[in-house]
Amino acid sequence: MYVSNQYQLAELVPSDHAEWRMAQRNVSWTDLEFVLDHGEKIYRHGVIFFYLRRCDIPLGLRKKYGRLEGATVVFNGQTHEIITVYRSHRQKGLRRVKSKPTRNFKSKWHYH
Repeated sequence: MYVSNQYQLAELVPSDHAEWRMAQRNVSWTDLEFVLDHGEKIYRHGVIFFYLRRCDIPLGLRKKYGRLEGATVVFNGQTHEIITVYRSHRQKGLRRVKSKPTRNFKSKWHYH
């Protein structure tokens, strides 16, 4: 099966952290495939985020996969490694993924 028309699921390697988080958050491999197939693909911070929005879930599958709304898979496209998996139940989850990282110009060790 092809995931996102580019990556085969057999090629995907979850990190130990991702496997632990999947178990902790009750996300199965079938759920992971669904998020990778249907989620919005966003390139940020040197990795690829697959974010599943409500509108990405087909109407006939909302009863089965509706609980995955807000699920995010963080994926390294170069090494084909799944870094982590999490869910954001808040509507601001996509905004958080799309935002640029904040820069902390004032270090706690830097005095003026």
